[in-house]
Amino acid sequence: MNWGKKVLFLYLGFVGLMTFMVIMSFRQKTDLVTTDYYEEELIFQQQIDASNNAKPFMDSIFINLVGEIVEITLPSDFYSGTTGEVYFYKASDSEYDHKYPLQLDATGSQQFDKNTFAKGFYTLKIKWEKENKRYYLEKNIVL
Repeated sequence: MNWGKKVLFLYLGFVGLMTFMVIMSFRQKTDLVTTDYYEEELIFQQQIDASNNAKPFMDSIFINLVGEIVEITLPSDFYSGTTGEVYFYKASDSEYDHKYPLQLDATGSQQFDKNTFAKGFYTLKIKWEKENKRYYLEKNIVL
């Protein structure tokens, strides 16, 4: 085999490899953190303020994994008159994200069935409001 054929095979191999990599990159699934990213970016300062509002209560907010139950408990200040949202965010696959309204019982707790979630790492995001004051908390959990 002469050098011209070797160069041709090397060139065709390179083109084939590049074509394969382009095809694989188009098949790669990409999930955005949120579909309305820019709108959420504009209200990010409100989230920072809400997070600062929640800081005094950090030691009295509990997230317990007991058997097949995920339990969230807020301090007694929030037992009644509190509205909000609980968001289980799975960074690796948005199909497994779950949002629930915050519905505390008489003891300030809300429970979730662990079996409704795929196993893995989640970021638990809790947004709540009481008397027109907003609060925000993020905790990492493994289910």
